[in-house]
Amino acid sequence: MHIDALSRRLIDRFQHGMPLCAEPYRAMADALECSEDQVLACLEHLESSGGLSRIGPVFEHSRAGASMQPEPSTAGEASRHAPRIRRSVGDVPQ
Repeated sequence: MHIDALSRRLIDRFQHGMPLCAEPYRAMADALECSEDQVLACLEHLESSGGLSRIGPVFEHSRAGASMQPEPSTAGEASRHAPRIRRSVGDVPQ
């Protein structure tokens, strides 16, 4: 698969995170010095050609304030659900 210059720049710049704002594709376009339509067309082309597996958030739970550590008073209850959670989530690499 041939990847054009804009696609390569888009992948290199945003593969680890998109702008967190009301208009992320416009912010991406501004950073790449192109139009929002060009960014969207590029993403559509990458997706349709198999060069892009997904567009979506990747949350850093430690920065978002989430935790999988139960309170001591609920540890017994949480451990009862752990096998079901592991089946639905799968093994998550550390």
